[in-house]
Amino acid sequence: MRRAFFWLHLVLGVGAGLPILTMCATGTLLALQPQIMDWAEADQRRVTATGAARVSPAAMLHAALATAPSAETLSITVFRDPSASVSVTIGRGDVRYVDPFTGNVLGTGSPRLRRVFQWLTEFHRWFAVGAGGRDTARAVTGWSTAAFVVLAISGAILWIPRRWTRALLVRGIVPGWASTPAARHYNWHTVVGIWCAPVLFMLALTGVIIAFPWASRALYAIAGTPQPPSQGRAESVAPARRAGAHADAGIPQAPDFRRVDAAWTVAEAQLPTWSGITLRIQPRTNGPLSFTITDAAHWNRFARSQLVVDATGSTVVRWEPYTDISTGQRWRGWARFAHTGELGGLAGQVVAGLASAGATLLVYTGFSLAIRRLTRRISTGRARAA
Repeated sequence: MRRAFFWLHLVLGVGAGLPILTMCATGTLLALQPQIMDWAEADQRRVTATGAARVSPAAMLHAALATAPSAETLSITVFRDPSASVSVTIGRGDVRYVDPFTGNVLGTGSPRLRRVFQWLTEFHRWFAVGAGGRDTARAVTGWSTAAFVVLAISGAILWIPRRWTRALLVRGIVPGWASTPAARHYNWHTVVGIWCAPVLFMLALTGVIIAFPWASRALYAIAGTPQPPSQGRAESVAPARRAGAHADAGIPQAPDFRRVDAAWTVAEAQLPTWSGITLRIQPRTNGPLSFTITDAAHWNRFARSQLVVDATGSTVVRWEPYTDISTGQRWRGWARFAHTGELGGLAGQVVAGLASAGATLLVYTGFSLAIRRLTRRISTGRARAA
């Protein structure tokens, strides 16, 4: 049985090693992305709370769009924290920060750094290839992540010593600097592997859930709750797109933000314990308004409720509070943020980043050991033939 696990570990490691290396290396760089972006844009993300009344969301949208091109999609995020600025995202990745007390546009943050993280994210998910090869790249990263789950389990089994002695236990959990490269790499592979195995197993397992629909369905089945329709949030924006399709061809409608203030009042009243509210709209269609509201009353800082208000901004079309979602939906949300470590806050992100960095060392030492083993077998075969 041990021999079978060894060959399974070796074959999967060699076969999926390079995709795993790219995902772990990019995962290490992405681990602290929120904190890095917050530090790089601190002068625009933080404002001085004056105690004055806030400017209306509609006024802030107008201010942000005054110096930006029009876009098909638009979102605005407001935090309850009075020292946090308001972010307005125009199209894909064009961010404007606005002072909520004066309505002045503070700037666009660090667009270059944002593009770097966007590229790293795309490389992490599908090697940053074009749309034509994206499905194939997703399949490679997805199945490599599934192989990583097996590698974490088989590696932990192979770590178990045949005889439990103090010397073997210390050798398996304490890094050392052996006299030969082969011995060093074996020690590092064993020690780093056993320390990182629990975290890497969790990261890989949640990655499989994110990558494959069948894994997500299995999660819902284990939770004993039905999986929601696949269109999900797209239902909220579909009416707006249909409305735009019937608009006069080539004549975009002017954005009407007057209804935003009324809808915002509805959203705040819908969840009084909100800590952050994000509104997504299609300004050219003047369709329904879709809100994502973060609830500060839960330990999970990603507890989010969904609200859709009609085009007039006065009537609730759909309300999905976080407290009413199914167990499967909660688990699926936890898997998403457990994969990045964000579910555990800064400490979780640091642990995930260190484990990902450790995994890059595991790939390097694993390839080194595999090449040395292959070279030794070839030399032994030649010697026997001679």
